[in-house]
Amino acid sequence: MVALLCKSVISGAASAELSVMFLFAAAVMDHESKRRKVDELLDAASTRLDPEDSELLSSATVRNALAARDLYRFKAIQRLTFEQVVNAGFTEGVAGALKTAFPDAGAAQAGAGAGSGAGGAAAGGYTTYTRIYQAEQESLRTSTFSAMLPHGSGANNLTPPRRLRVTVKPSGTENEALLPHLKAILQGAASQLGYRGQWAPGDGSVEKLTLTPTTGLPGVVVLDTHCSRFLSGLSPDMTLLPDGKDLHPFSVKSIIELAQVLDDAHRGKIIHYLRLLMEANPSRSHVFGLLIDTVTMELFAATREAGSLTMSHGTPEVLQQGWRHLLWFLAMDDSKAGCHVPMEVVGQGRFCPTGFLGSSKLARVFSGDWQPAVDAEVVKEQVCKVYTAAVPGDEELCTHAVAREVAALKAIAAAGSRNAGITLFPEWVTSAEPQGPIIMHPIGKPAAKLSARMLQQLVHGLWFLHATVQYVHADVEPKHILLLGNSDALLIDFSVSRPVGRTIPGIIYGGTVLFAANDVLAHMASGSNESLATQPHHDLVALVKTAAVLGDEMMENAVLDAQCRIQETRSPQQKAEIAEAFWRDNLTLGPWQLLVDDAHIAQTQAEYEALSDHLIESPALKSSGRHCARHQRRTSRRAVLFNIYRCKGCNQLQQQQQQHNPHKNDQGGGGSYTAYRCLSVLIFSHHT
Repeated sequence: MVALLCKSVISGAASAELSVMFLFAAAVMDHESKRRKVDELLDAASTRLDPEDSELLSSATVRNALAARDLYRFKAIQRLTFEQVVNAGFTEGVAGALKTAFPDAGAAQAGAGAGSGAGGAAAGGYTTYTRIYQAEQESLRTSTFSAMLPHGSGANNLTPPRRLRVTVKPSGTENEALLPHLKAILQGAASQLGYRGQWAPGDGSVEKLTLTPTTGLPGVVVLDTHCSRFLSGLSPDMTLLPDGKDLHPFSVKSIIELAQVLDDAHRGKIIHYLRLLMEANPSRSHVFGLLIDTVTMELFAATREAGSLTMSHGTPEVLQQGWRHLLWFLAMDDSKAGCHVPMEVVGQGRFCPTGFLGSSKLARVFSGDWQPAVDAEVVKEQVCKVYTAAVPGDEELCTHAVAREVAALKAIAAAGSRNAGITLFPEWVTSAEPQGPIIMHPIGKPAAKLSARMLQQLVHGLWFLHATVQYVHADVEPKHILLLGNSDALLIDFSVSRPVGRTIPGIIYGGTVLFAANDVLAHMASGSNESLATQPHHDLVALVKTAAVLGDEMMENAVLDAQCRIQETRSPQQKAEIAEAFWRDNLTLGPWQLLVDDAHIAQTQAEYEALSDHLIESPALKSSGRHCARHQRRTSRRAVLFNIYRCKGCNQLQQQQQQHNPHKNDQGGGGSYTAYRCLSVLIFSHHT
């Protein structure tokens, strides 16, 4: 059945009192309808973009590709990372433009909340950065350059470096005015301090500003990263690196942002970049950013204090009077610039992080380069999981978590997972005892939804884990299922994994309560303090619930709310009650309930395969069946799309109201939300 998504306009006095939320009327929209939605979304966003980005997104090829991939809603694009957009088949330029128009959740929240649909695009671009600065303004520490730079205080006491080598490497030709501007600033700084220096071509496209003498000096490299998208899909204008280092968030010394005029949008942008750099490297203590126009410069710093980030701002300084500060900024050594790469040593090997993948209560996970021995070849794209005791007493927890994870990964390898063609599980490379770190591979990426191929791999892999390895993962949930390459599934985090029927002493249940099976929730609700033994169906039930959540934006929002409430309470009974209430309210569709029931009782390979087949059908069942006449679902007001649609089976909105009886009424927020049921849709009207 093809959805009819025609916007309606209600005229007359009633239009002032009525707006309607439509929850997708049928399983599939035709391509033309999707393309119209894409056009509306991107046309609204284009007013907030640079001309180059706007031109990229005006391409018919790009818009058709977005429609073909069901990326016609604000949140559908916002939830994807820059890397995921590239992996979906778009160029880096298009991916960068999309992430500028539809920033990640962090930027959107700082931008006071981007809404659904085309209206949400207003939060992109410079508007968001301005709001970021406004949000930080009250808590921003204001100081002077000399007090902020880590070489002492008092501008009169500054002694400029006698020797300095600066290398500028352009990364592209899209920002032709950028490099000459920076080159003029640097050469001006040199001449003001009495240095002799000139620009000279280097190898390839590299240009060097040499301030004599330079023999034997370590240098600083200034990269034109305006088009690099290396920082969560975003691009600082200039990035300073230690000489000889590759570009990644861990190697950044500091950044420079250039502007025609120093305004709040550029101040918000550099603050956002500094936050991203600090989040990418949890071990970093501070990072500097310089904002420059043709006349003045401003210094910004992000500092980690007591686990939170503090922003500082240097008062604007005229370039003609601040050459020494500029050179000090360029010449800071790595430690003073806060450039700290937390090298991990495992036996004779060393792991050098290049990226931060995520963290939990006990562990941080990095991507990077692994060198097994001093003279061994470096192996790139490896994973390092570092367990850290956050509070005294956690050391024993870390030790046991490392032991469980290493034992599980070794057992999987010993059982011949690779020979059996199973790529679902990480491969253990090496580890240090007793508290890690653990080196493994490959690297996965967050999965926005589960494809049929991924679902099949997950069920097949779990059968191998349960039947052959005789282990249970024990914590299957959305954040532990990653996308490997473009189409494969990767199941991570075996820190609570153990053999079938085993318990964790002192812990009632080690997995994520919200995705627990019925017997787990019943055990917790009973008030028993006994540790619960793991069973294979715990993984299967959690997988079904994960499949139900991923791809459903409204349920994902509800999951976050439920997870927060579960974490806030210490009572196992209350945790179980919250989880049971969540699934009672959200997993009401018959086919999903049957899938959960089947997952509880599946024991044979044939039953696993049947569950896999039914799961593969589940996305279509979820889309088409959610709106059947028997389905009753609570929907929060925050999911309102603020668009008016007609139902396929109803000609007029007024006819819908006359033909279908009110189903539910939820007072609050300045109005009432009344749900009406019809054959293919749920319609919510808002009376102001």
